[in-house]
Amino acid sequence: MSLRTCLVEREEHGDRIRRVRLLGQHAEAVWESPRVDAAASSTPEDEVRSAAEWIAQRLSVDGDRLGPIVLDTTGAHCAWVQAATADVGAVRAAYGRGGESALDEFESDLGFEDEQDESDVLGGRLTPLEASIETLGPAYESGHGVRIGVVVAPDAVARLLLDELDDRGISPSGVTTLWHALALAASPIESDESTPSRVVAESPTVGGCVLVQPEGNLLWAWGRAGCLLAAGSMRLAVHDDGPIVARQDLARLVNDWVAWSAQVGVSPARVLVLSCPLAVDRASSEGRALSAPGVASALADLWPEAVLDIEVDADPARAALRRAEGLDTDDLSPGRALVSLATRPGRSLRRGYQLLGLALAMAGVALIAVGYRWHSQVEGIRSDASSIRLAYMAEIETVEAMLGKPGVIRGDMVPMMRLASEIDQATRASEIRRAAPRPVLEELEGVSLLLQELGGRVELTKIEITTAAFQVTLSSNDAAAVGDINRLLNELDLNGRALRWRVESLGRGASYTVRMIGTWEREGAGR
Repeated sequence: MSLRTCLVEREEHGDRIRRVRLLGQHAEAVWESPRVDAAASSTPEDEVRSAAEWIAQRLSVDGDRLGPIVLDTTGAHCAWVQAATADVGAVRAAYGRGGESALDEFESDLGFEDEQDESDVLGGRLTPLEASIETLGPAYESGHGVRIGVVVAPDAVARLLLDELDDRGISPSGVTTLWHALALAASPIESDESTPSRVVAESPTVGGCVLVQPEGNLLWAWGRAGCLLAAGSMRLAVHDDGPIVARQDLARLVNDWVAWSAQVGVSPARVLVLSCPLAVDRASSEGRALSAPGVASALADLWPEAVLDIEVDADPARAALRRAEGLDTDDLSPGRALVSLATRPGRSLRRGYQLLGLALAMAGVALIAVGYRWHSQVEGIRSDASSIRLAYMAEIETVEAMLGKPGVIRGDMVPMMRLASEIDQATRASEIRRAAPRPVLEELEGVSLLLQELGGRVELTKIEITTAAFQVTLSSNDAAAVGDINRLLNELDLNGRALRWRVESLGRGASYTVRMIGTWEREGAGR
């Protein structure tokens, strides 16, 4: 099982798929939009769905896996953005606000006005939602924050394609552009240290790659250690024999290079040119057409410090991708991939979100149950509090009756504080009548007199006095003494006082235990 690189070729500023190519080590398969060979109308969604279905079928037939998805550069461009920080979000927001690119500023300073049609610059500045905006290399400090290079690639159809593939259980190893592939193809080329240094900014680790396609597109990219530093594209005139490359086209290319080298501080010391067969001996509006060797010679004259290699291939894009085999699409550092597309949520991630949502829903149900239980407990506490309030309000009503002030305390905002205040005032004014103390000493004298009359016939065992009654426990060995106790209670008039006595006796053989129980009878003594 091998990996198949998927090259997506687009048109209409990158909003429609024109062709999809599956490139492998020994095989290639091509899908073309129905609009190419027929006048049938189709929507972008239909084209993407058909392309995804075709990719799934080809992979299942060949038994291969899908490698990186490589987008062509239709509608894409590189620019410089002035931002507050190098954070990706800040850079995208700064791009969305608009501004000139470094190349535009450089050409304006030199007085060049490069005439490009609307398709060369995306037909206008895309918003961050319409395009992938990825940073290139390090940021450079400026007077108002940082300046950083960005690659802007329209990705609407790419997002649709990723979603359709994900619905079919296919996940690419990464998402990148043809510029990134050219940077990787150029990176292994190391400059010759013996080459004299006369270029404005040069680094021996930087390589360049130029791609001339049969459709008339000239793409270029600079790479260092597989990382894209700068890139651009040009439109060439096209003849039946192939694209026409004139010396003026190469002059425009070098003009772009000088502008970018002034920004990034480096330039390629060696350049690889991958070209399709060119139309030679043809005249264009910009001069005589050059052959492939003539292109290499002219480019060497215009960029003298670079060591040039040229390779002619009927399919230069395929040759570039083969040179870039092993592209590390898992590395999401700046300049290596389209991070926003490579990290687009797939089926597994969405399923994880669904499970997380289900877990949160279950947690919510549990919280609702706990809340209901707490609510029930709160209702019980409120009920208890209401009962307690009614109880102490009833007590307050009693106190109000004693003070002769009905409703005064209960109608106050703070009844308990008003109650304390009223009791304090009534106590100081002696308005509260207290019950007379019980005649405990008098009753004790009566009991003492009774015991004196009985003499040694009985023995006092215990006297217990409570708020409700008196209890005197006696022991005796004389049965007649029990009857004398009842007689003496009447003779001494002990029942006519505050207590009402009754006598209980318990005999065990010759021993008797007598209990005298007296209860308070008088109103003043009993309360």
